[in-house]
Amino acid sequence: QVGEVESLTKAFADASACFEDDEALTSMPAEAFAKATEAATAAEAVASTKLAEARKYLGERQAEAKGRDGCTEIAIELAKYSARIAAAVGEVAKRKRLVTSAGDRLQAKRSMEEMREKVVAFEAKVDEAVEKAVKASEVEESGDIH
Repeated sequence: QVGEVESLTKAFADASACFEDDEALTSMPAEAFAKATEAATAAEAVASTKLAEARKYLGERQAEAKGRDGCTEIAIELAKYSARIAAAVGEVAKRKRLVTSAGDRLQAKRSMEEMREKVVAFEAKVDEAVEKAVKASEVEESGDIH
């Protein structure tokens, strides 16, 4: 079961890899983003279900091992499996946060791009206004001299 959980966790990691790079995410078409989100969400659901089953099974085996005398070898093996499952749980949680935050990160990136464009346009208008003011000032000064 632990090996299966690890392979499902890797499959989820592979499905969610496209959400790691914000630049690539920004250039991703909306349809591709939706499909990637759907695939990653499905992979996460499968991995989470198997993780829950594996944790339950492992907990039962650990409870059985505690009831037996002289089963330190079994307890050690169960502890190793528990550590592997905990690592998988951590990876799934990290990847789930990555996928669920992708929409917000994408929207924030797009908002920043829009604001950057507005700032550039505003700076151009300010430059134009300053240039007009300088010309008007020069005309006014030249009128005072003559």
